[in-house]
Amino acid sequence: MRTVARHGFNRKLVQGLAAAADNTVRIMRQRPIAPGAISALAEREIAAAQLSAGLLPESPEVAGRIVPGLTSGARLLAGLFALARGGGEQGLELPRADGGFDVALAGTVSPGERSLADWWRGMWAALAVGDRFAAQVLASTPLDAIRSPGTSGLPWIEPFVEAVQAMVAGDPQFPGRLRRALEATDPAGLAPTDARTTLDYAVPQIESIYRLFADPSRFGETLAKALELHARYWKARDAEDQDALLPLAFNAIRRLALERGVPVDVTSDYLPAPLAGGPADEPVVCCPYCVTPLLPGMRRCAACLEDTTRDAPLEVPGSELSAPRGRRCTHCAFPLPELAVRCARCRQPAS
Repeated sequence: MRTVARHGFNRKLVQGLAAAADNTVRIMRQRPIAPGAISALAEREIAAAQLSAGLLPESPEVAGRIVPGLTSGARLLAGLFALARGGGEQGLELPRADGGFDVALAGTVSPGERSLADWWRGMWAALAVGDRFAAQVLASTPLDAIRSPGTSGLPWIEPFVEAVQAMVAGDPQFPGRLRRALEATDPAGLAPTDARTTLDYAVPQIESIYRLFADPSRFGETLAKALELHARYWKARDAEDQDALLPLAFNAIRRLALERGVPVDVTSDYLPAPLAGGPADEPVVCCPYCVTPLLPGMRRCAACLEDTTRDAPLEVPGSELSAPRGRRCTHCAFPLPELAVRCARCRQPAS
């Protein structure tokens, strides 16, 4: 078993930051959520969970905040991108992860009210807690609805988005997309500052996913190396940053490994126990039209926007949602589940 130590940080400062994030969430939740506020609320929900995770294992009382906070944030961001695709005039209901009141999101989201960072934050949080609803909605979001306006980004970013979407959506092209993302991290094509950031930040994530699927016997070794790089990277920067204390990407990848039955012989405070997960194939209630997961009480699918009360929902084993799909939409080429009659991405009838 490999053990990776977490970098040192100011614990008192993190306690104050976590309390401030919790307070902001409580205040924002007291009023209706406008589309323009979704990103900020989700970021604070997730930040509060990450900062709380940083206080483990010394403060076990915070453990119960982590999964609900990440889940709520991921679902809000799934709703954000559902609205960003249009058709949100009728509203979208997202029940709280903790069983609390529904959040009725309605309206349109302008390009300036969402970003690539929102998509990554939502996807990694969803995968870290095993929320199939948020993960599948974000996987079906077209790239045009994800791109940050006026920014081209580093050359590996969009290929990596497409690779993660392909992984979650069961796209047989996933290995090729991941390979293209890794090739795009070549430092020779980057400015020196961008090359350093890419090697420290993106490459460990891509390599960990590659090892999980292509060479699982070496997955633990690769994950441990990635966490060691993470510790070194943040020790020299903002040690109290939420992403420093709880790296969502590596927790997501660790959970994917456990769900696939791949042993994870790595322990670290970066990988808290509440996010461990494990092999699970419980049935998931899905939209009867595009086979995207539904949350309890949802009357409209967040992906295809169909009224899900007109037909009985489907129950699908969780593992089948990311299993290789043999069909593609004739309109946008998105991979379709066998039972889908409508595309979750372009929302057109499947043929």
